[in-house]
Amino acid sequence: MRPGISRTPSRTIALGVLLASLAGCAVPLTAVQQTRYTEAQAFVHDAARTYRTIPLVLHVGTCLEGAACVKDGHLWIVPQLFNRDYFLAVIAHEIGHVVLDHRVHTATVEMEANAKGVEILQRVRGLSQADALAMMYGYLAVSQDPRAQSPGHGSACAEINDLRRRFPAATWLTCMSR
Repeated sequence: MRPGISRTPSRTIALGVLLASLAGCAVPLTAVQQTRYTEAQAFVHDAARTYRTIPLVLHVGTCLEGAACVKDGHLWIVPQLFNRDYFLAVIAHEIGHVVLDHRVHTATVEMEANAKGVEILQRVRGLSQADALAMMYGYLAVSQDPRAQSPGHGSACAEINDLRRRFPAATWLTCMSR
């Protein structure tokens, strides 16, 4: 060790956290993923301004809860999400948790975040209600496979039916039970 540099446990931990976070930034993205990442950054920033919340810091990396998750002001997204047309619906859902100040994740809380996500897509992205619902439905329809169900979420059918209840004009929302 060089003179003048002390290696305390807290400095070692801080260095490890820094290196781990930098490693998360090094996830290679395709050109399409990079374009959508940039779009997602603007969406997150605009949502924070619209809802007067602290802007989330967007990261590409692993999320143990699913395709995306929010932890301590950081929004983590797996890179494969950017390959999906509904990627902004997932981000809007996660922003919904922040706007609604959710601290725990239950099936009811997840359904509230879905509905708030539809509103966020409308207010921030300027989508019509039908287009925002279609985007959220695209996300939920893919998660109908029970193996794709994220912790805290109810079944995709229950979540789709909840959206139908909250948005009665969207009679086209259907669930294909397995």
